[in-house]
Amino acid sequence: MKGAYKQEGEWLFTRVDSDRTRGNGFKLRQGRFSPGPCIETKTPILAINPIDKPGEPENLHIAEKGKTFVFLKWRRPDYDGGSPNLSYHVERKLKDSDEWERVHKGSIKETHYMVDKCVENKIYQFRVQTKNEAGESDWVKTAEVVVKEDLQKPVLDLKLSGVLTVKAGDTIRIEAGVRGKPQPEVVWTKDKDATDLTRSPRVSIETTSDTSKFVLTKSRRSDGGKYVITATNTAGSFVAYATVIVLDKPGPVRNLKVTDISTKEGSNFRLKIPIKGKPVPTVTWKKDEDKALTESGRVAFESTAVNTTLVVRDCQKDDAGKYTITLKNVVGSKEGTISVKVVGKPGIPTGPWVTCASAVQKTTFRVTRLHEGNEYTFRIRAENKYGVGEGLKSDPVVAKHPFGK
Repeated sequence: MKGAYKQEGEWLFTRVDSDRTRGNGFKLRQGRFSPGPCIETKTPILAINPIDKPGEPENLHIAEKGKTFVFLKWRRPDYDGGSPNLSYHVERKLKDSDEWERVHKGSIKETHYMVDKCVENKIYQFRVQTKNEAGESDWVKTAEVVVKEDLQKPVLDLKLSGVLTVKAGDTIRIEAGVRGKPQPEVVWTKDKDATDLTRSPRVSIETTSDTSKFVLTKSRRSDGGKYVITATNTAGSFVAYATVIVLDKPGPVRNLKVTDISTKEGSNFRLKIPIKGKPVPTVTWKKDEDKALTESGRVAFESTAVNTTLVVRDCQKDDAGKYTITLKNVVGSKEGTISVKVVGKPGIPTGPWVTCASAVQKTTFRVTRLHEGNEYTFRIRAENKYGVGEGLKSDPVVAKHPFGK
């Protein structure tokens, strides 16, 4: 320890410098100029740096307000006066009043405070100061503010991008973020029907302060459509829309009560079949189980979202048969069959075929025992070890004597 002194008037002052760590206690002793005992302090002295008053709170502002409260926030002062042990005081006053009112007991350690029990629609001003062991800072004030609930029109943030597509039987889930002051009331409806969807036992709706969730179980094709979400408060309303498609198997092929249809040879016939399904099913036609029908000069297809039509023009006898329609989409398929008969003038009568000979090796053969004057048609078929081939028919021939007139 080094000592220095100076004389000022009749008093002797001594300045003592020390490199000891702050916070340690020690005693001081002063020696006389002449031989004799030294003077020593009776109690230890704590070596500390002096503490100043702290700086003012920073960034005091009103973070939120309601009908009877104001929520204040601020930041610690940049200068704490050499002491980290800071606390705060908060006061308020009405406009046109000179008296400030302390709104809490004791000291506040946090950098925020909810001032409640205010009078709605009254004008207030608020102030905050910092305190440490050395004293209190100057006050920091807010601007005058009317204490009332902030109004904010509702806003809905739909958590859905584009169209929601589900399969029949799956659960439909739609969620929307909700904002607004006061807290908006949220209602879910569908299409133009104003009926509250919560009446359905398959529907549950959960709405909190910031979200609204819609859940519909065991979806059906009829559950597809436009869902309307409406949020309303005293500041206004907001409407959002969610489009839902429910994919289902094609419905049963209808309009098949008449299974047999008759049409005249040479006329046109139309088979018009109502269809349903989501997505709209594709339509294919086939005849007699395995013959796929394609458009041609006499055959045409006409389809819309609700029905399909097969048109056959200039009917021929071989147009008769069973026509099968198949409806198919990503969910499944359905079939239906209609029988068509084509009626016309009768053809040439034909009798039973009579075998004249078999195992003929040559390419010529004389047929005998014919009745003169009758008309005959002959048919020839080739045969080998693999079977009998198609027959070749002759033109009709009248049996007569070769030398007759």
